[in-house]
Amino acid sequence: MNHPVNIRKAIRSFRFAGMGLYSLFRYENNARIHLIACLLVVIAGVFFKISTTEWCMITLAIGLVWSAEAINTA
Repeated sequence: MNHPVNIRKAIRSFRFAGMGLYSLFRYENNARIHLIACLLVVIAGVFFKISTTEWCMITLAIGLVWSAEAINTA
């Protein structure tokens, strides 16, 4: 049985997630350090023209670090 997508509810959920990310970066020093490191890694990846496989591995590593930081903060 298909349920209609409630757009307002979805938008509200994304807004709450965005507010959580904003709070994470605003109040957690380690999150800011990880953000700077993430930006440096992405810039280095572009500069060194890494492969698609390497981008996938870096994206996975960045995602795991952000997940751990968010869980630690929560």
